[in-house]
Amino acid sequence: FEADDMLGTIVEQTKDNAGLRVIIASGDMDTLQLVDKKKVLVYTLKKGINDTVLYDEDGVKGRFQFGPLQVPDYKGLRGDPSDNIPGIKGIGEKTATELIVHFKTVEGIYKALKKDEALLKSVGIKERMITLLRENEEEALFSKMLATIRRDAPIHFTLPPHTWREGLEAEPVLGLFAELGFRTLATRVQALFNMPITMEVSAP
Repeated sequence: FEADDMLGTIVEQTKDNAGLRVIIASGDMDTLQLVDKKKVLVYTLKKGINDTVLYDEDGVKGRFQFGPLQVPDYKGLRGDPSDNIPGIKGIGEKTATELIVHFKTVEGIYKALKKDEALLKSVGIKERMITLLRENEEEALFSKMLATIRRDAPIHFTLPPHTWREGLEAEPVLGLFAELGFRTLATRVQALFNMPITMEVSAP
């Protein structure tokens, strides 16, 4: 199990909590498959540290033309070098998107291909792409499996009975920040707890 599988499992175990909204902060776009309407969102970088985006289900569809659940299918075709997901070499973003938009899943693509390859041609898929699909079914299915976040990790997640603010003691935190010379962070902590901003922090 990887870190993403922990996130997927936590989402699975909390999805029926009506009073909870989950925001996943991650630079890994694989997590977009966990987005669920406006209940489970992904907060990620768009271009740089100061250019961020919060994806809900409409946001995912706006970017990819398909929904969150199809993200692993897309990567099964397109691949993802950053995650060592091979995909099908030669199938790019445009073709992968067209295939997913029309046939929904990798399995749906191969069902159509085996029934009648004219179904793929009718939506603009070229013969060369059809040949690549035919020759690389195992790779596509394997890549989809690699891209799919598991939701059955052996963990049991429960929300703490108190909010983070109720469970945090400010004084030890401020003591550590004073020792490390973290003036700005100390000021933020004091503001969070409505404490007078009187702390003197010596530079190291």
